[in-house]
Amino acid sequence: MEKILAMALRGGLSFLLGLLFGIAGLFIVHFVFFNFPFFRVTLFLMALGSGFGVGVAVFLSWLKPESTVDVKLIGCIVAFGAAIIGAVAGYYYTELYDVEVRNVTQISTGYLKSPAVWVYVTWGTFFSTALGGMYYGFRLFRYHEV
Repeated sequence: MEKILAMALRGGLSFLLGLLFGIAGLFIVHFVFFNFPFFRVTLFLMALGSGFGVGVAVFLSWLKPESTVDVKLIGCIVAFGAAIIGAVAGYYYTELYDVEVRNVTQISTGYLKSPAVWVYVTWGTFFSTALGGMYYGFRLFRYHEV
């Protein structure tokens, strides 16, 4: 029972922090690059910033400080890799299906419609939380690490 509770608590924390840090990653990329006029903020760059923020959150959520360095490194690679892959997949999803958003402040575009940047955050969070949870679950049930 304690293993399932640990998985549920860490999964919920991972999802909530992933959404929060993903949005923070979007805003950091948006505001940092708008302060330098020689950079052009692209939506792909915003997807990478969102993926990086989600990766930080998911890695911290599934982190076990008493683990060995190898386990932490694999967890870091899984969290960041899955978050960036998920955010980029969300970017390509919005490009393919032309997801429209109304009544939202325009972010880094000159169009009348603002892009659906929330898809980067949600896809990165779902994908990274799922893979991080699978890795944590494997370590939990195989090696009995609570």
